[in-house]
Amino acid sequence: MKAIISPWAYLPFHIAHSFPLTKWMGGGNLRKLIMLAFHLTLYLAEHWTSSFPRVSKFVYDTHLHDVAGVMILLFFYFSYHNCGENQALVRNWFVATIVFVGVNEAMDVGSPKPTIEEHIEASENDVAHDIAHFVGHCFLMAAAWNVASVVDVTNGLKMKKG
Repeated sequence: MKAIISPWAYLPFHIAHSFPLTKWMGGGNLRKLIMLAFHLTLYLAEHWTSSFPRVSKFVYDTHLHDVAGVMILLFFYFSYHNCGENQALVRNWFVATIVFVGVNEAMDVGSPKPTIEEHIEASENDVAHDIAHFVGHCFLMAAAWNVASVVDVTNGLKMKKG
């Protein structure tokens, strides 16, 4: 059965993810543009894999999906230390994200596949993967924007509460 969600449906998510995930970095439009370029590169590799084989090969060869995972961990870490009295909100979204990703990995749905060929097959022909991946984008959007809404770095980035 063919995938039911168009690759275009994911573009707003990849654009919108980049901004809350950079809030802990403080101001600076250059950083935001770099993050936007990073997320658009992932978008092309994940959702237009067969149309942009060189971009996809670059993403897979350099393990940019792993870099995105580390960036999400950094986002939660620095958000936790810069959220004032809202640590429970950040902690709860972090735990929910770990559980969500763990369940998807255990069920082998929604996440980018280990090889380009497997990813093309799943993204074009696997409805369960398609739906789980879309739900994953919705989940990450909710988590990122909720957590970013309580982050305050106007007085500089705090590494640890003190």
